[in-house]
This record gives sequence, structure tokens and C-alpha cells, in this order.
Amino acid sequence: MAVLKKLAIGGVRSFGADDADHQFIDFDKPFTLILGRNGCGKTTIIEALKYACTGTFPAGQGSSFVRDPKLDRRIETRAQIKLQFISCQGNETVVARLLQSTQKVKNISTTAMDSTISITMKNGKKNQLSGRCADIDELMGQHLGVSKPILNYVIFCHQEESFWPLDEGKKVKERFDEIFDSSSYNKCLEQIRKIRNDSLPNIRIEKEKLKNLKQNVGIRRQKVGELEFLIKERDKLEQEIIDSGDQSAEMTRELNSWSKRYDAYRVVQKEKDSLKTELHGLKSKRDSHKEFISVPFSGTKEELEQVIKNFDDELDSKRRRLDDIGRDKGRVDRTEQITLKEKSIVENKIGKLEADKDREQDTQKERNSKLSSLASALGLPALKTKASENDVNDFTNSLKKEINTLASSISSLKVANEREQNALQVEIQKHRDAGTKLEAEINMKTASIKQNYKEIEEKEQLLKSVNTKLAKKQEIDKDLEKWHERHNNALLEEDSESLSSAIAKLKSDTENLESQQNKLSTEVREIAKHQEFRKALETDEKKFTDQQNIIRKLRSKNEDFISCHLSDSDDSTLKHKFDLLVQKFKKQYDKLINECHEKKKEESSLQKDLEISRNTLKKKKEELDQHKDKIYEECGRTDLETVLKKTKEGIETLQNDKGLYTASAVVTRGYIQDLKKRDPCCPLCDRSFDNEEEPFSLVQTLELRLDGMPEKIGEVTEKLVELQSKQERLLELKPLQNTISELQETVIPNLETAITDCEDKLGEMNGLIASLELSKSEAAENMSRAEKLGVDIYDIDRSQKECKQLSRVIEKLKKDHHFSATSRNLDEALAEQEVVRVDLLVKRKDKNDKEARLRSYEKKINDINQTINSLTAEQLKIKEFIQQEDALKERVEDLKTLNSALENEKEELNVKLKPAQEEQCCAEKKLATVKQLQKKSLEDMEKKKGDVDREMGVITELQKTLLNFKNQKISEMLIEYKEKNESFASKLDSIKEEREALNLESKKLSSLIGNHTRERKEMDENLKLIEVEKMIAQQEVRLKEKTEELGSWDIKTIEDKCVEFQGKRQDLVSKVKKLEGTLIGKNENIDSRKKELNLDTFKTVEQKYKEKFIQVAVMENVEKDLQKYYSALDHALQKFHKDRMDKVNKSIREYWRLIYKGNDIDYIEIKTDESTPSAATNSTDKRKAYNYRVVQVKSGTEIDMKGRCSAGQKVLACLIIRMALSETFSMNCGILTLDEPTTNLDRQNIQSLCQAITEIVNDHEGSKNFQLIVITHDHEFLNAMATVDSFPHYWEVSRNNQCKSQIRLKHVTRV
Repeated sequence: MAVLKKLAIGGVRSFGADDADHQFIDFDKPFTLILGRNGCGKTTIIEALKYACTGTFPAGQGSSFVRDPKLDRRIETRAQIKLQFISCQGNETVVARLLQSTQKVKNISTTAMDSTISITMKNGKKNQLSGRCADIDELMGQHLGVSKPILNYVIFCHQEESFWPLDEGKKVKERFDEIFDSSSYNKCLEQIRKIRNDSLPNIRIEKEKLKNLKQNVGIRRQKVGELEFLIKERDKLEQEIIDSGDQSAEMTRELNSWSKRYDAYRVVQKEKDSLKTELHGLKSKRDSHKEFISVPFSGTKEELEQVIKNFDDELDSKRRRLDDIGRDKGRVDRTEQITLKEKSIVENKIGKLEADKDREQDTQKERNSKLSSLASALGLPALKTKASENDVNDFTNSLKKEINTLASSISSLKVANEREQNALQVEIQKHRDAGTKLEAEINMKTASIKQNYKEIEEKEQLLKSVNTKLAKKQEIDKDLEKWHERHNNALLEEDSESLSSAIAKLKSDTENLESQQNKLSTEVREIAKHQEFRKALETDEKKFTDQQNIIRKLRSKNEDFISCHLSDSDDSTLKHKFDLLVQKFKKQYDKLINECHEKKKEESSLQKDLEISRNTLKKKKEELDQHKDKIYEECGRTDLETVLKKTKEGIETLQNDKGLYTASAVVTRGYIQDLKKRDPCCPLCDRSFDNEEEPFSLVQTLELRLDGMPEKIGEVTEKLVELQSKQERLLELKPLQNTISELQETVIPNLETAITDCEDKLGEMNGLIASLELSKSEAAENMSRAEKLGVDIYDIDRSQKECKQLSRVIEKLKKDHHFSATSRNLDEALAEQEVVRVDLLVKRKDKNDKEARLRSYEKKINDINQTINSLTAEQLKIKEFIQQEDALKERVEDLKTLNSALENEKEELNVKLKPAQEEQCCAEKKLATVKQLQKKSLEDMEKKKGDVDREMGVITELQKTLLNFKNQKISEMLIEYKEKNESFASKLDSIKEEREALNLESKKLSSLIGNHTRERKEMDENLKLIEVEKMIAQQEVRLKEKTEELGSWDIKTIEDKCVEFQGKRQDLVSKVKKLEGTLIGKNENIDSRKKELNLDTFKTVEQKYKEKFIQVAVMENVEKDLQKYYSALDHALQKFHKDRMDKVNKSIREYWRLIYKGNDIDYIEIKTDESTPSAATNSTDKRKAYNYRVVQVKSGTEIDMKGRCSAGQKVLACLIIRMALSETFSMNCGILTLDEPTTNLDRQNIQSLCQAITEIVNDHEGSKNFQLIVITHDHEFLNAMATVDSFPHYWEVSRNNQCKSQIRLKHVTRV
């Protein structure tokens, strides 16, 4: 069970925000009392508890909940509330909430910073959650085991908000609705009702959809059967096409075989022609080589190659030597470059070393000069003019010693100055402390004097008001006498007991009249019911007669058709026989439709065959014309064989011309290349030319000839290509000649015969279809008549069924209804009922008037009592105030005496303060003067040392530079580099001599290599001539082989076979096309069926039907379950509400009788009025809404307590209602806080309240589920509660000197 343990509070309202100001309070079980004056911060504790548990600010006080920053002269104030408690699960829990209040320009802004909750489990495990990741308010409700409305309105209820049970009806209803969480349950019921109402139209719609889907399922199955039949026929046609295709493929393979032989023949023929052309070119090339050779070589090709090899080896050796000389020249050049580069580097080094030597001498002079100037600055003798390095080092060391002496003097001066300043500072601090102490005492005396004067003024104001209070007390005494007299007179005005007995008698008479009225109402209903039965019987008999008349009229209307087709049927079997007849008509009509459809399909097939044959005939004739046009384009009127022979002869002539021109161009290019070489000779006779212009003019002549050669070769090649392409076209036209013969003799006549037969069959089929259409129209007419008659037949059948139903209803009415034996009719019973109703109204009016008089009398008495109570309370307060007069006067005198003593002490302190301030001022001036003198002296010495240090640094750098020059050994390196420079000059002279020798040898070798060019050229021509003659012999052998191969081919047989197989293949192709045309018609029918089945209407209709069937069944069951759940939840809510309110009222009655000591109210209770829904509300939405009001009961009479009770009764009633609500709704949380429970209560009721609380606390002393926290300013209440055994101490809240609230533990003093 949830129990509060400890509360820490800081920065809230009057509680200080500093850590030292935070206050703590421990809550005891079963009772905790908090005592304090008005305004000290007691109620703030309840507000802090409420905020810690719910996160809710006090109503309308969110910005003032945190301490005002202005009170502490701050910009912002932070507040902290930390509550430790045991949760209803038994875990130790701590919740902490932080807030911040910031002073803005115009107002104060208050924000919640963070909230955390820490939970320590029973097993020691700890969990902590922050408000940033969890809803702390919701978690607190779970851990306390109680809802947020109970926490806000019952457990932690502020004094100003504690009167809500007696507030206006709307607010009371809102609070109780929150306590019962009515809105959540009403939303749940409304949602269930809405879901159910929304589902009803959807169910009706889905049922209609299910019906449509069922019809579509039947149509789809019929279409699937038709599709399967068409697919079987299509498969037969496809198999026949495959067989014909296989035969056509066999013919194609044979045709390809013979075509390959014919192509092979043409390839060999082309190769033979090409060999002839190449042989002619080789012979021309052989002749051109012979022209360039003066002495033919008599040996073999191998011997000539050996001679050429030996010649080339000798020439290569000379060339290699020439290459070696070139490489040696490159090596000599590179050596010369490297030597020059090294020589340049050495010369640069020599220049650099000479410059370094000059800089070394300049640096020595500068260093010696700096040393001399530094020595003079320090007061030492200058350095010698020609001093050695050792002398310089000794001089430098003496300077450094002098500098160190200067630095130690500066350090000593600093220490002495600091010691003197510290002594003066200690003296100043001593004078300052004495003055500060005196000022603090003066300020404290001044504050005490101001505070005392303020208190004197307040006490004097109170003393002035005493006389006023005395006058007011006399007025109150007079008023009390008047009101007591009025109370006695009011008691004599009305006899309440006789009035109550009269009301009871009228109530009894009213009940008797109501009972009599109920009996008469029952009798009237019985008589009315009898009349309704008679009326219903007459109505049903009239309906029966009307239906019989309808049947006779409809039979007479359709007598002809019924007598012709349904003569053997009566009214009961008429519909069944008619349905059978309609089915018969439908079967006949469907049979005729199917036959007509089949014939139309055959007609369509014949039309397609006819169209295919006509298209084939048209294509064959077009093919014949195209073949003839092709042959005519190539041959004209000449025979194909004659044109082919002439073309072949022209190709041979052009091939010979092309070979001749090509060989001539090759030879001419060779001559031109030889003539363009250095020292050329005649390419034919090998003679030398007399001058340089002769070979040049010969080259120009040959180039002119060569420029014309490509044009001639191009013309010949173009003609040759043209003739060859013409030959190929003529050879391709040879099979067309055979095709033309076949088309003219067999193919076209056969097609014309097939077209004639197909037209005859088509005429016969059209006649048969016309007769079927006539029979179908007759069957359709019968179907139409049956459909028109169907409405009347169905009306007859419906009327017949209604007649049977009505006859059964009439018999049942006569059998079930028994008339009651009454002697009166309806008018007499109604007249008597009206007389009783008027008497009842009179009695009720009389009773209500007497009840109103009684309530008015009781209200008047209550108002008088309330006025007397308020005057008595005011009288008691004035008495208490007057009793304090002597104490106030004595306090004023004491304060005045104390102020005069404080003034004298203040004057004495002011006299002591002035000398102390003057001594402090003198000491501070002396310290400032000493600091200024010391600073000037120290700055001069430090400036001198800084200048010396800078000069010494420059000298040190110069010394380092000289040391680097010495380490480099500049003189020795300068001598070494000069020797190297001389050796590089002698090496360059030897390189120059070697280069001149290599140039001389290179010229000699170049001359010898040039003289061998002519000899090598003639050897190459002899070698080429031998190779050309060998190639000519090989080409002649190959040409002979190709001629023999062509002689072995029977070209005539090959051509005939090609024509034969081409014709057979064409026949099979025509057959396949015809079958494919039929197949296309079948596929179109299949596709149309598939498209119909793939429509959204039929594609997934069966699956949709199953899903829809399941959906409708589920929706119907859901609707039923929702109705059951709605009723069960509504009933449970009503029962829960009734049980809880009964328990609350029971507790209220017990507490009221225990606490209240007056005799004007027996008890109070909360009346719950049900608001019935209006007639316009849906019958399924009859939820009950409740209105709440507090009533007081006296002698069984209930009146509203609001506006009729005194202030004390109002406080007590609201307190008892909260205690009852807490007891009922806080099973897991027995915490309850009472803020000023004795407000407006008289002494007797205060004592009874204390006694009741004492009994409650004693009864729950050992209970785990009870913790009462009471906040009061009434010491009498404290003394009364001291009798509780478990009440050893209480908590006192007060204000300290800074007006901040503080909480202190006080022990109870038992008398």
C-alpha cells in the first residue's frame, strides 16, 4: 500500500531557494499534524505534495507557485520538490521535480525544468527515469495506486478548492465524471455503437455483391467449357501445320544441298578467272625485272642469296665500325661536358671560399668593437687593438661576471621592497578591520531600532482599534438578542409535526390513487387490445378476399396461354409447371442458337478459305508478273542463255586488261624509285646519265604515265565489276525461269478450280443458316411471351401463398384470442380513469404545497441559526482581541525603552569610528609613496640590465659565427680547389685531340659504303626475278587444276534439281499458309473467349465469391458481437457506478452521524439523478448520464444542501464527502490531507470532529493502508488530538527573520 515518507521543499512560495533554506518533513503513520499561523506556508506543503504527485499547479496560481525572484533580488529562482514514499507495490520510490521562475520585463515566467523518478526494488535493484523519456504524472498514478482526479480533488485538496461538492451542478458533475472516468467509457461505447451502425449498410451492400458474384460464377463456367472445345480444334490444326512444316523443311534441305553445289561451281569459276589475271600480272613483272639487270645471274637462288649475304656482311662490318666511331664521338662529348661542369663547380667553390674569408675578418672587427663599447658601459677598460682569441675569451668572461653582479643587486632590491610593503599593508588591514567592526555594529543597531519603531506603530494601531471593537461588540450583543427572539417567534409560527403528519397522510392517499390508476390503465389496455384483435382479424379476412380476386383476374387475363400450355395445372402447381415450360423453351432456343452458331462458324471458315485462295491466286499472279519483269529488265527480248554467254566473254577480256595495267604501274614505280636515288643509272640498260637533268626529265615522263594508270585501271575495274554483277544476277534468274513455267501450267489453274468449289459450298451454307434463323425467331417469340406472362404467373403464385398464410393467421387469431368477461366498454373505463387522474392531481398538489411550506419553514429556521452562529463567532473573536490590550501596552513601553538604549550605543560607536578611519587613511598614503619610489629605482636598474643583456646577446651570436668560420677551414680548402681546377684544364686538352682523330676515320668509311650501292641493287633485281619465275610456274599449275575441276561438274543437272525442289517447297508453303489462315480464325475465337474470361467480371470471380462469402459471414458475426459487448459494458458501468455511490453514501451517513452534533440534519448524501436520453436518440444509444447533488435529510425529507447550510455545515459536509470518496476509491492509497478542517466550525462540532478523527486514527493504527495528514492553526485542535496514542510529535511551520518559512519538529505535551 502507498505511504508517504518524507518531503523536501525549497524555492516554493515563502520557502527559501538557497540550499540552506530547504525544509524537510517526515510523515508518520497513521497520523501527521502540521501546525502554524496563517500565512506561514502550511498550505504550501499540500500544494507541493499535489505538484509532486500530479504535476498540477494550484488553480490560477502557476506563475506565483515558485518564489518571486524580486524577494531575493535575483533575476531567476529555482525551486525543488522531492518526495519519498513507498509505492503500492512495496518499492521505495523518490520523485523529484524542478521548476524555474524568471523575472521578465513585464511579468514573471514560470517553467517546469525536469522531473525524475527513482525506484528501489525489493531485491535492491534501482531504476531511474526522466521526464524527457517517460510520463512521470502517469507513473506516479501507477505507483500510488490511485487516479489523478482522486489525487487532485480528494487526497490533496487545497482549502479554497475543498468546497467543490457544494458548487454548482455542472462543476460537480464534471468532477464526478473525472473521478469515474466517464468520458473514456462513453467514448468507448460511442465508438462501438458507431462501428456497428456503420457496418449495417455495408453488410447489406456486401450481400448484394455476393449475389452478383454468384451469377457471374455460373456464366464463367459456361464460357470455360466453350473455350476448352475451341482449344482442342486449334491443337489439331497446329499439329497438321507442324507436319507440313517438317515436309517443307525436308524440301528446303534438298534445295540447299543442290544450291551449295551450284555455288561451289561458281566459286571455282571465279578462282579460275582470278588465277588468269594474276598470271598475266606476274609475267609483266618478270619482263620489268629483266630490263633492270645487265648481267643475269647464272646460279641458283641459294647461291645468289649466299653472295648477297657475304656482300652484306662486309658492308655491315663497315657500318658497324662507323657506328662505333659515332658512339666514341658521343662518349668524348659527354666526357668533355662532365669535365667542364666539374671545372665550373670548382671555380664557384673557390669564389665562395674567398668571400667567406673576407666575412670572417669583418665579423672579428665587429665583435671587438661591441666588446669595447659594452666594457665602457659597465665601467671597465676597453679591449686591446690586436688582441688574440684567448684575450678575447678572458675579456668576455669578465664582462659576464659583471652582468651577474648587476642581476643579483636587482633581486636583493626587490626582496627589500616587498618586505617593506608587507609591513605597511599589515598596519592598514589592522585599521580597516577595526573600522569595519564598528560599522557592522552601528548598522545592526540601526536595523533593530527601525524594526522596533515599526512594531510600536503596529501595536499602537491595534490599541486604537480596541475602542472600535468594544462598540462593535455591543452592537453584536444587541443583534444576537434580536435573532434569538426571531428564532423563538419562528418556532411558534408553524406546527411542523402536524404538517409532517398531514404530508404523510396525503402521501398515503396519493399511493392508493396511483395503484387504482394503474389498475384502470391495465383494464383500458386490455379493452384496446381486444379491439385491435378484432380490427386485425377483419383486415386479414379482407386481404384474403382481395388475393382470391387477384388470382381470378390474372387467370382470366392469360386463359389462352394457360389452356394451351398449362391446362393440367392448378393454382398450387402453376408456377412449377410454368418454370418447366420456360426451361423447355430456353433449351429449344439455346439449341437453335448453337446450331446457328456452328453453321456460321462453318460459313466463316469457308469465307476465310475462299479469301485465302483468292489472296493466294492474286499473289501467284503478282509473283509471275514480277518474275517476268525481272527477266525482261536484264535480258529484254533476248534469250537468257544468250545474254549469259556474252557476259562471260566480256568478263574474260576485261580481266586481261586489268592485269596488264596493274603490272605496268608496278614496274613504272620501281623505275622511278631507282632514278630518284643518289648517282642513278638507266633502269633498263644500266648506263650512266650525262647530266643531272636527264634522269629528272625521265622521272617526270614516267610519273605522268603513272598518274594516268589509276584512272585506266579504275575504268577497267568498274566495267569488270558491272559485268560480274550482271553475271550473278543472270545466274540468279535461271531458277525463276522454271518457276514461271510451273505457275503458268499447274499452280494458278488449281487455285482457280478451288475458288469455284468453295463459292458453291458457301451458297448452300447461306440457305441452311437462313432456315435456322427463322426457327430461332419463332423460339424467341415463345420465350418473349413466356417472359411477359412470367410476371402474372409469379403474381398468381405469390397471391396463392399469401392466401395460405392469411388463412393460417386468421385461424391462429381465432384460436389464440379469448375475450375477457368485462361489463364495460372502452369509453366507460376511460371516464373512470380520468376521474381518478383528477383526484390524484389534487392530492399531489396539496402534498407539494404542504411540503413547500415545510421546506420554507425549515429554510427560515436554518437561515436564522446560521446568522446566530456567525454573530457568535465574531463575538468570540472580539473578546479575544480585547483581552490582548494590556499585553500590547506593556510591549509598546518595552520597545520604546529598548530603542533609547540602542540610540545611545549607536552614538558611542560613531565617536570611536572616526579616529580609526583617519589612521587607516594615513597608512594607505604612506604605502602609496613607498611603492612609487621603489618602482622608479627598480625600473632604472632593470633598464640598464636589459641593454647589457641585448648587447651581450649580439656578441654571443658574433662569436658563434666566428667559431663556424674556424671549423670550416677556409684557407686549406681554397688551396685544394685551385689544384683541382688546373687538373681539369689539362684533361680538356687531351679530349680535343681524340675527337679530331675519330672525325678523320669516319669520313673514309662513309665514302667506301656509298660505292657499294649499285652492286647491291642489281643483286636484289636478280633475286626478285628468280622469285617471280617460280610464282609463274606455280600459278600455271593451279590454273590447270581448276580447268580440270570445272570439266568434272554437270551444271545442267544441278540447275534442274534446284528448280524441282524449289517448286515442291512452294506448294508446301502454300498449304501451310492456308492452314495458318484457318488457325488464325480459331485463335481469334479463343482469344475473344480468353479476353472475356480475363475481364474483371470473370477473371477472379470464383476467388472473389469465396472471399466475399467469408467477408459477409464475418461482418454479420462481428455486428452481433459488438451489440453483445455494448450491452455488457453498459450494464457493467451502471452497476459499478451504483455500487460505488452506494458505498460512498454509506460512509457519508456514518461519518455525519459520528461528527455532526446538531439536530437540524439527520444525515447527508449524494443524490444521483439519471438523465434519460431523448426520443430522437437512437435506440442502441441509451447510455445513462448522471447529475449529482448533495442533499440533507431530516425526518425522511430531502432538500438540496447547497444554499441552505451554514458555513460550518458546508465545511463539514465537504470534509466528510472527501473522506468517504478517499475510503471508496483509494483501496491501494490510504493517504488523505485535511487543510484547516475546523474552519467555520463551532466548538461543539470541532470537538466531535476531533473525537471522530481520533477514533479513526486509533482504529487504523495497525493498518498498512491509512495515513492522515492534517494542517491547522487551531491549538485547541492540537490539544484535543493529543489523546491519540500514536501521536508523539507534530510539525510547526513558522517564518524566520528573513520572512522565509521553516519547519520544526515539536513534541506533544500531554496534560
